[in-house]
Amino acid sequence: MAVNLDRPMNLRGVFAAGEFGPDGSLVAYKGPLSEEHAAMTALMCAANNLMLRMQAEGFSRYTGMQWTPLRGWAVAAGDYAVCVMGN
Repeated sequence: MAVNLDRPMNLRGVFAAGEFGPDGSLVAYKGPLSEEHAAMTALMCAANNLMLRMQAEGFSRYTGMQWTPLRGWAVAAGDYAVCVMGN
């Protein structure tokens, strides 16, 4: 399902926006990134999604608390931050 990348691009401070598949494939992106950098970012986001889904499922089983489904995550380092929402 294609997402509207104009919406996040219109937010103050957003540098780039993209969509990726569960396998890390780059679906679409906007912003001043090369396609190579956008593809690398898509792989990073998919890998983090996989890891965090596993952690959420483990936390749910261990604590009995509802940690699933994973809805998103964010990380900030250096001068930039990444925010991922959706599947």
